Amino acid sequence: YNNTKTANNIAWCLMAKEDYQGAREWYRRSASVAQRCGDKHLLGVSLGNMAAIFIQQGDFLAARDYVEKRLALAEALGDKKGLSVSLSHLSHIQKNDGEYEAAEASLAWAVALA
Repeated sequence: YNNTKTANNIAWCLMAKEDYQGAREWYRRSASVAQRCGDKHLLGVSLGNMAAIFIQQGDFLAARDYVEKRLALAEALGDKKGLSVSLSHLSHIQKNDGEYEAAEASLAWAVALA
């Protein structure tokens, strides 16, 4: 648990410094440790953070993959906050892909969960 949080925190610091490659590596480590430990909540956080990095970099295809995994996990766990944040991420991807109605629906769902 502590190793996962530590890896996530290191990644967050690297992301703040715009070292996206380093942040991705630490989020991958965090996700790997969380998965091995069975910590689905922190696994979801790590997946969501990976999606955020890819959105920031404009790699919407990779971001969508992480968002979809995060959404499935958040739904399975009943994690409303994780679901809401993931829907917000999804709306950015949908907007970029020209899926405006879907983006609006994702945001409406996210707001309804808040």
